[in-house]
Amino acid sequence: MRVTVDGRQTFREVSWDEALDFISDKMRLIAQEHGPEKLVMLNHGAGSSHFRHLMRAYGSDSHAEPAFAQCRGPRDVGFRLTVGASAGSPERTDMSNARCIVLIGSHIGENLHNGQVQTLSQAIDAGTTLITVDPRFSVPASKSKHWLPIKPGTDTALLLAWMHVLINEQLYDRDYVAQYCSGFEELARHVQPYNPEWAYLETGLEPEQIRETARAMARAAPATLVHPGRHVTWYGDDTQRCRAIAILNALLGSWGRPGGFYRQEKVDLPAFPAP
Repeated sequence: MRVTVDGRQTFREVSWDEALDFISDKMRLIAQEHGPEKLVMLNHGAGSSHFRHLMRAYGSDSHAEPAFAQCRGPRDVGFRLTVGASAGSPERTDMSNARCIVLIGSHIGENLHNGQVQTLSQAIDAGTTLITVDPRFSVPASKSKHWLPIKPGTDTALLLAWMHVLINEQLYDRDYVAQYCSGFEELARHVQPYNPEWAYLETGLEPEQIRETARAMARAAPATLVHPGRHVTWYGDDTQRCRAIAILNALLGSWGRPGGFYRQEKVDLPAFPAP
């Protein structure tokens, strides 16, 4: 507990009983003087459910989860709008079986789950082509066959140019798109102005580098994974940027394919007896 000793603030070790009594007394005081709804909780993740229960019992339903927007909120919204489901958490990515992995705004090794780092390492050991889009020479960039030091804030321009190459060079998975996708003709018309030469002026990336990496993705498809990323809130247009990533994965036929995004199987378990 924070205390003042000889005019200086320091901490004194206390028992759980003393700490919990101190907190509960403060909570009672807030409820009496201001109303219980004046106690607010800022939470993150499923682990907060027990605290939400405590707050409701206390009389407050004042809570928010700002981390949803700061972390993967735009990505989940963008993916649901595009493919009807989020990318999951942890992400349902079959990296260990991928033959090409694209990291665009996804700094695996710096900000993702440990399991993702392990499967990326397995992919690298197996000779997977790694493409990293990052202004910095990051940890994954140092292990990549292609490093694209993009101008910050221009990711969507690159994604559109990649789509332009895949569609105009007939490199996309036509059977997969015909069976599972809608709106392809509209997409093909939309990306026509966004060739690699246009993208060069936006991103600073050489047109041939854009074409080369798009062709590398197509050669490895459908075991090509454009990683959905995490901590995706940067520029204000992040939901649309994440939609472009989802669409690019669809053109490559990676949804529900080995080396792409896997579909989770579920089983029903009996409820555990509890009081």
